[in-house]
Amino acid sequence: MPRSRRSAPIPPRAGTFWGLLALLPPAEARPELLAGLGTHDADERGTIWSQLIANAGHTRDPGQIAEVLALAAARLAHERAPVREEALSAVGELPAPALVAALAIRASAGGSTGSASVERLCLDGLRARDCSERTRDAIRTLAVTLLAGAEASAADGGGATADTPADAGGATAVRTAVHLVEALTAHTGAARLGLPGTLLRGGAAGAVLGALGPWLDRAAVSGDVAPLLALVRSAGRHAFGSADLQDRLRQALGSCPDGVFGEVAAAWLADPVSRGERVAELLAREPSAAFVPQVLAVLAADRTDLLDSALPETPPPGGRFPVAGAPRPLPPFRYADRWLPRQQEAAVRLAAAVIADPGRGLDERAALLRAVALVPQHGRTLLQRYTAPGPSVPGHGSTAEASAAPAGSPLTAEASAGPGGSPLTAAALDAAAHTDDPASALATLLDHAGDDRAAAAWSAAARAAAHARPTRVAALLHDVLTRETGVKVTVRKAAARLAARHLPAGVAAALLSTVGRAPGIHRDVHATVVGLAATLLPDERMWALLESAAADGPDAARNALLDVSPAELAPAHRSRYGELVARLAFVPEEEEANQALYGLRDWAQYTPAAGSALVAVYADLASPLSVYRAGYGLTELAQSGLPHPLGGATPGSLLHDAVDRLLVLIAAGEPEGGGRDGDLPARRRLDSLLGSTIRDPRMCAVLARQLAAEPAATATRTALLVRAIDLEAAEPELLLSLRELTAAIEGRPVLAARVAEDVEEAHRYGRPLAGPGAAPTAIRVLSGEGGLVEGLLAVGLATALGTRLDWPESLRTTVVELRRHPEPEVRDAAYATDLGRR
Repeated sequence: MPRSRRSAPIPPRAGTFWGLLALLPPAEARPELLAGLGTHDADERGTIWSQLIANAGHTRDPGQIAEVLALAAARLAHERAPVREEALSAVGELPAPALVAALAIRASAGGSTGSASVERLCLDGLRARDCSERTRDAIRTLAVTLLAGAEASAADGGGATADTPADAGGATAVRTAVHLVEALTAHTGAARLGLPGTLLRGGAAGAVLGALGPWLDRAAVSGDVAPLLALVRSAGRHAFGSADLQDRLRQALGSCPDGVFGEVAAAWLADPVSRGERVAELLAREPSAAFVPQVLAVLAADRTDLLDSALPETPPPGGRFPVAGAPRPLPPFRYADRWLPRQQEAAVRLAAAVIADPGRGLDERAALLRAVALVPQHGRTLLQRYTAPGPSVPGHGSTAEASAAPAGSPLTAEASAGPGGSPLTAAALDAAAHTDDPASALATLLDHAGDDRAAAAWSAAARAAAHARPTRVAALLHDVLTRETGVKVTVRKAAARLAARHLPAGVAAALLSTVGRAPGIHRDVHATVVGLAATLLPDERMWALLESAAADGPDAARNALLDVSPAELAPAHRSRYGELVARLAFVPEEEEANQALYGLRDWAQYTPAAGSALVAVYADLASPLSVYRAGYGLTELAQSGLPHPLGGATPGSLLHDAVDRLLVLIAAGEPEGGGRDGDLPARRRLDSLLGSTIRDPRMCAVLARQLAAEPAATATRTALLVRAIDLEAAEPELLLSLRELTAAIEGRPVLAARVAEDVEEAHRYGRPLAGPGAAPTAIRVLSGEGGLVEGLLAVGLATALGTRLDWPESLRTTVVELRRHPEPEVRDAAYATDLGRR
């Protein structure tokens, strides 16, 4: 941009302008940016400050950065919080090496160093009444950036420049960062640094820790380990290699408050290489640390040889942990497969006491019950106390038995929850499928087939059945499915699904066939069995079940049969299944027949019966079924691209057959007047069938020729001939379609005018055309014949094509020629066409 343009007055300034301006050298951009700070818009001032600081950062010049830091410190003390936040965020995004170097440089404006400017800017933000979390986050990010930059500066030799001695900037950056972190900690009461792994990554980690040491020491004197933990979290895995940090953590374990002992222990034990040795050292120093959750997790996972010290019935007296009033922690049961049998037994015994404790929350006890399921053998034994089936009487039928049980026993807890069973029972049933031997719980789960816990039990049974022997599953399911009473309907349905999923196909087919033919079977169970029969084909027993449902089955069973789509069956079974669906289109029940009719389109390509059913229903004027569904299926098949006789409209096709049947009814005479028999029903159906949904020109031409012999179908035929005009066809084909249309309306001038309007409306819009093609020539041929009908059609076609192609010269000329036509109606129509509108 020329220099004269750069300094020219700028229209109202937007954020994009300030961003572009910041790309110029500071000598040119800074005066303009500073002048823009006079705006009353706080959002715009924030944007300008961020771009002003970014402009200095683009130079990578520490001196420029120091200058802009001094400006910000002097002018932002009394600014609004959003403006300060933008500025602080921009400072944190400056290139770290240049920012670190700038801290040791004294600015010409105000004479303060970059370090003093940064501290003043941040401390003013913390002191402001409108200090926000975003301000604190920006200061925290800036402190971490300075620490990381100091590490990089020390690692590459201090980044010495002409203005700064070696390592001067790095040492200053660490001191500034420590001051900011201390100020943040005092302001918020919590020590927080960057994300894990952002600190202590380079070779200068020792220098950074040396600078942070006094801050950590001051906090340790008062027993505050929050700064130490914050630094460890920010260092992430890099803290493992820092001897200073590890020593501080070891010392903190002996002096920290009980409430944070677990966090300190977790930080000290985080290194997987030394974790095993350190936890042993920790237990030697403080044996009761075994009752701290973080330490107990390490024992359960890594040092199982020391786990016994955490599993006595009661903690040894006089220990530091567990703290009085705090619940005793239990080892994580996900590691139970690593423990010795005696340890597994002891841990489950402790968990059983907690689960039976009515003073604990039900959710806590239920979660623990699910966790214990993973313990081999002992977990299953505990679950059985809660999954054993009991009396299931509506209301509180088990109250008398529960009252005789000891307080806190599973039976008492179960009864107190009402007739639906307690959450403990539901949790135990659900967890039964996650034990080391899920198959062993299957019989117990199935025993709940008739009580109020059936839903929870059968959810688990579906998973447990996958682990059991098929013969065992078959015997259990046969008992449930054939039992006359005492089994809920939902359970019978679930059992049928389990049989189809887990049993061999022949065994499942035999069982479901027996159930499906049983007298008095519930309609919902019957429907489920019929729906599953499709998954067990080609077993003839399943075909017999399906055919019985199609012939005289209840509504639910027929709906289940109709819910199966062709894609769900193997290709070999689709034809026979499609015949069943086609048969359902003629059942007396109208709802099922309509549902079958809707699916016949999908089955037609697999069985001729489906297509024949569509034709029969559509041509049956007395049928109460949905004519729209049948017609939609026929037109969709005709335009589907499937081979004859499904697709197309040539003689022998489904659509041609339906039209022929309707033409026969029209020729035989139809009722009129709108009485009980309707008003011209066959003609109405023909119009609906051949309406605007058929768009293929060749198909429309074939159908129009089929209607030529029926005078009553002239209107339908002309509509088809209008759509049969193909503007992309060659000249002979286009002329043929136009002459067929003119012959159909010859001698009927009113119809000709209406058809001309239809031609214009039908072809004005559509897919893009490469050009006018043969249409202008065909239009001239029609116009040259001099007739009224030909002239009106020529005007309509020229207008449609001209509008669609934005009036190329050939079509403009054609319309002008039509204005000289011998017929006055044609001339008027051509004059009405506006050639100047685009």
